[in-house]
Formats: sequence, C-alpha cells, structure tokens
Amino acid sequence: MIEQDGYLVTLKEMSPTSGGVSAKTYLAEVQWPNGDIIESFVKLFPVNTRIKEIINESFGFLLANSASLRQSTRAALIKLDVTEFPIDTNTDSFAAANGFVYGWVTASLGGKDLKKMYLKNPPNISSNEAQQILSVLGSWPNFKSLVAFDDWVGNIDRNIGNLIFIKKDDIGVIDHGQIFGVVDWQCEKIDPTYNSTNWMLNAFKAQYKGTILHPTVYQPILDIAAKNSSSYAQAKADIQNCIIQINKTIGSNLDSKIDEFFNYFEIRFATVATRLPHALAA
Repeated sequence: MIEQDGYLVTLKEMSPTSGGVSAKTYLAEVQWPNGDIIESFVKLFPVNTRIKEIINESFGFLLANSASLRQSTRAALIKLDVTEFPIDTNTDSFAAANGFVYGWVTASLGGKDLKKMYLKNPPNISSNEAQQILSVLGSWPNFKSLVAFDDWVGNIDRNIGNLIFIKKDDIGVIDHGQIFGVVDWQCEKIDPTYNSTNWMLNAFKAQYKGTILHPTVYQPILDIAAKNSSSYAQAKADIQNCIIQINKTIGSNLDSKIDEFFNYFEIRFATVATRLPHALAA
C-alpha cells in the first residue's frame, strides 16, 4: 500500500491512445514503501468500475508473475487524495467519506509501446504496419506464452498499446483491466468454457495466412498452458491470500465471487486442449 504522500508529482497525464481508456493514467514520481522514488504509472478508475478494475489488475499482475511473463517488478494499491485528482465527491460516496480513493500503481518498465513504435496514425493501421507488428510478435520468444496467458485469464482487451518494447526479444506486458472474458463481471456472467476474443491468438493465426493449422503448430501453446497450470498450483495459496487482503482493504465484499474467479482459472486450464483448436479453426 502506498499512502497519499507517496504520490510525489505528476510528470504527464497519458492520452487515451497511449494508455488508460477506462481509467485516467498518470506517469508520476512515486515513493514506494522501501523509500525508492521511481517513475510509475498510476491509474485513477471511474467510481462505477473501480472495484472491478482493481480486482482485475491485481489478478492479472499476480497470475502473470506465476506465468513468468515480463512485467513491472512492482505493483500496489495507492491512495489518491480527492483534492489532487478529478474525483467528484458528490457522486463518489467512498471518496466523500474517506478523502481519498484507491488507485493502482506499477513501476514503469521504460521502453515504448508497440503502438507508438509502429503506427503512424493510430488507431488506423496499414497492411505494412500490420505485417511489421506480426513479424515483431512472431520473433518474440515469449509470444506463445502471452497467447496461452491471455487464453487462461480471458483477457479480451490485449492490444499493441499494452505491449512494451524494452529491447530486442524483450517485450513487457501491462494492463489487465478486462479479464474473465467479459467487459465487466459486475453486470455480466462469466463463463470459463466460452472462447472469448483473444487478440494475441488472432495474431498467432494471422501469421499462417488462413491455412489450416496442424496440431504440431499450436502444441507449444498447450505445453505452456500445462506449465502455467503447474506454476499456478504452487502459487495459488499466496495469490488467494493477496486477493482476499485486497478485497478486504478496498471494501469490495466479494467473498463469494472470489471462489467463482478461481474456479474460472481452473476450468480454463482443464478445457484448453479442446477449446484452443476450436478457436483456431473459427
């Protein structure tokens, strides 16, 4: 947890094209609990999606760690003072009662996102730009790992704007705001057997230009899923404890829902061998 005084100074408010469509995102100097002052990205969420976004970001960060994906080494809840941010206390009862709201902060990875690197006129993308991006993804050693991860967590919002190019063969992932295969599980039912849109899987298919994929082509994704399942089993108790603590801290009262979330992840693993071929054939 980072207290209000840990947010030192705003360096830049990010535009919707460079991060934070559902949230206001700030690049800021933040003092972390160990005293380190680090450029970090801070997300301020709308009141109606705040709980959903924080829970999703928390799950995404913890699960990506268990899957050994490259991401920020630091993430935390942060208290954002109502006097320093555009927070309407007339419509936000938590903010009015407490003088702050909870946000989400991650230390910057550095580098540039692939959207900034390759698109001249986002969100428009030319065929040449698309081929360049497919080439970069295809040569990235962890591309199949990201395909497997996004299938596992039901990430429906992966895009090149949340893939950070650090150096050759080194791409980091950020943003896990829409997982469980839905935009908002507060008002939508989650179904672990449903093949929601996996944009990285679509990019994987696009490399083969519409040809029917032999099982040997996608077997590495299934192998990675099996490895992730094993790593998750070892980390599950710690992940549960973290989520339970976050739920308690932000007052989200999701005790019964948390079991549904963990059940989702386990069924995704159990069904991937049948779901993936169907998704690739679609």
